[in-house]
Amino acid sequence: MIERLLPLGAAMLVGGTVATKMRGIRRLRDARTDKMASSPFVPRPFVEAGFQLARVMAHGAMRVGITANVCTALSVVLSVAAAVLVARGELIFGGWMLLLGSSLDTLDGIIARETGTASDAGELLDATADRVNDAAAFLGLLYYYREDSLAFVLVCIALVGSLLVSYVRAKGEAMSVDCAVGWMQRHERIIWLCLGLLIGPLAARWIEPDAVTPRCHVLLGALTVIGFFSFVTAVQRTRLVYRALVVRRDSTRDARRA
Repeated sequence: MIERLLPLGAAMLVGGTVATKMRGIRRLRDARTDKMASSPFVPRPFVEAGFQLARVMAHGAMRVGITANVCTALSVVLSVAAAVLVARGELIFGGWMLLLGSSLDTLDGIIARETGTASDAGELLDATADRVNDAAAFLGLLYYYREDSLAFVLVCIALVGSLLVSYVRAKGEAMSVDCAVGWMQRHERIIWLCLGLLIGPLAARWIEPDAVTPRCHVLLGALTVIGFFSFVTAVQRTRLVYRALVVRRDSTRDARRA
């Protein structure tokens, strides 16, 4: 049953992509999506199709009275539930739960903007929920791989790299420096992690059919990509913010001398 949802979800995403490109459906525009850098890991048409689907879901949620804060809270609940499922070895269930939680995390911003309820307080709540959601699935994987040293280290690297990417961007924005650069941004990490959780156990049935606790090599590959490019992205953002602050400092110093 669960395995059948994978091709269904893929078909929906591909269908949304084709519709976005071929039928000229108005793509979701907002400050965040317009600033997203192009990436080889998640092609732009797939990102736009995903936001199109999210917008449809958001409008449905608004019709039944679901608010942005409710979506934020539900995303945390589902992400924590995904972490528990992953820790128990139910990776496919956990992958779908994480995907659903991440979808709700996208809806809250859309609902807030569409209903005119966006606020600094809501931004703070959303940012806090994002950090919990980012870490939850990785913590579940740490428990799942607790007896596998290599896999444990890969999860740790991916977790730290993911948090660094988000932290540097938040720090830069607090200093009025936009640093939305890099190939492994949040939506890319989520997509790769979900794909690893969904495909990894299926591939393990052929790669390691006799394993009681499969390593899920496809998942480990996804974690390796997430970890490596998250650190690369964190370094890129740090350099960008640092240079911008140095230029600002020098400009202020020259202005004072003048």
